[in-house]
Amino acid sequence: TFTFSGTSFELYGIKSPINGMATINIDGYDVATVDTYNKYTLYNSLLYSVSNLDDGIHTVTITNNEVKNPLSSSTDLSIDKIKKTAVSRLQFSLINKESIMKSILFILPLLLVL
Repeated sequence: TFTFSGTSFELYGIKSPINGMATINIDGYDVATVDTYNKYTLYNSLLYSVSNLDDGIHTVTITNNEVKNPLSSSTDLSIDKIKKTAVSRLQFSLINKESIMKSILFILPLLLVL
C-alpha cells in the first residue's frame, strides 16, 4: 500500500513463468486485475498505469491474489518500482468585468491629470 498526491502512477514489476495475478485498488475501489505471467522472465515491465485520477491524495493497494494464470507454475508477485506523477497546484486570478471596471475607474483620473 502507498499514498501519493497527483493524477497518475505507473507500476513496474517482473513478469515470469512463476508469477501470478494481483488486484489494484485505488481509493477503496478494485480497478484492475493484473496478470504478471510471461513465458520468459521480463524485468521492469509495465504492469499497470493510470493517468486520469482527480488531482489529490490517493491510496493504492496492490494485493497478490494467490491466483495464477493456467500457464504459470506459481503465484509470485514482484514489484520493481512505482512512478508517481505529482501535479503542481497553480493559482490563477480570475479576470471579469468587475475587476476590469475597477481598474479603469482607478486609472481614468490619473490620465485626466496628465
